[in-house]
Amino acid sequence: MKPAQAYDNLFRAAECRAEADWLIGLNVTRALSCRYDTRLSAGRVQTPTLAMVARREREIASFRPQAYWTVSADFGAFRGIWQGKGGATRIKDPEPARSIADRVRGAEAAIVEVEEKEQIEPPPLAYDLTALQKEASALLGFGAAKTLSVLQSLYERRKLLTYPRTDSRCITSDLVPTLPDRLRALAGTRFRAQVEQLLARPLEPGRRFVDDAKVRDHHAIIPTEEPVRPEALAGDERALWELAVRRFLAVLSPPCRFTSIRLITEAAGERFVTRGKTMIEAGWRAVAGQTEEGEREEEEAPERNLAGHRPGERLRVNDAQVKQGFTKPPPRYTEGTLVAAMEEAGRFVQDRQLARTLARGGLGTPATRAEIIEKLLDNYYIAVSYTHLRAH
Repeated sequence: MKPAQAYDNLFRAAECRAEADWLIGLNVTRALSCRYDTRLSAGRVQTPTLAMVARREREIASFRPQAYWTVSADFGAFRGIWQGKGGATRIKDPEPARSIADRVRGAEAAIVEVEEKEQIEPPPLAYDLTALQKEASALLGFGAAKTLSVLQSLYERRKLLTYPRTDSRCITSDLVPTLPDRLRALAGTRFRAQVEQLLARPLEPGRRFVDDAKVRDHHAIIPTEEPVRPEALAGDERALWELAVRRFLAVLSPPCRFTSIRLITEAAGERFVTRGKTMIEAGWRAVAGQTEEGEREEEEAPERNLAGHRPGERLRVNDAQVKQGFTKPPPRYTEGTLVAAMEEAGRFVQDRQLARTLARGGLGTPATRAEIIEKLLDNYYIAVSYTHLRAH
């Protein structure tokens, strides 16, 4: 029990929402409809959400691609990308790039620097609704509303996942004793081997997963203790359930450990960088499966099998190639990335105080963001085109 004054801000927040609904939802909607003689609507959440999509469209429309060139050298055992002062790998003009390639082609080369670092990559965070909507959009092609609908079925009807409308990515400490039973409920599924591996030793979830202070109304989305019969699930249900289970197993798995390797090779006075990884222990990555990742620039793609190279090693440049590329405009929103942008709306606001306020919750709530996107679609303010959202 707390003094009633402790909840005054909840009252004030509700009062602000009600006033905003009158000012924007009622009055602006009537003004737009009268001014343009058609049924139009505005809202305290849908209008700024539409503004973000429209702003992205303007950025794409005004974007002018800039050409750049990269130089790659083939050293036999590996390839390297030319690197200038400050670590830049892109060259703005083609002639200097061709000159570098001509100068190093067939030249003697030597490894001048080898940097090896053992790195630990912790398991990913558990899903909240926004994170699951984002990945379901990227990996399964589900819209935000569809993801929520299927999740609701897995929660209410199937009893296989916990409450979906959550903005927490942690669980509370009182749930830790239930984790073994939640894993055992998966024993009859395709995840049996991973479950047995996890149950073979005591579960020790860290504070990234178990943190009472970061759980507000509901904890992260995790499987329940209900035994699972995957064959009884509908296609969409099974796909989304497997996505959630794979993340749950990854969260409980050990960190991924690897050695990152960076080589600097010199030829004809030019420096070339090569990066790679040597896996020590796959850990959670062995069970995580495919995850959403941004496109990787080709010149930054990691090489493999770099272990064993040492400074002073002599090589020869077998070939050198020049490749032209172009800068890319920002991508159009998908329903998944738009939901994520609504959650992080503070970064689009210049006013620092407003940005800090939005940082605590963003636009809408996890439970209403899919509904807002559907409303924008129903009002023909935006349209889905090739799984992307774009403004009319």
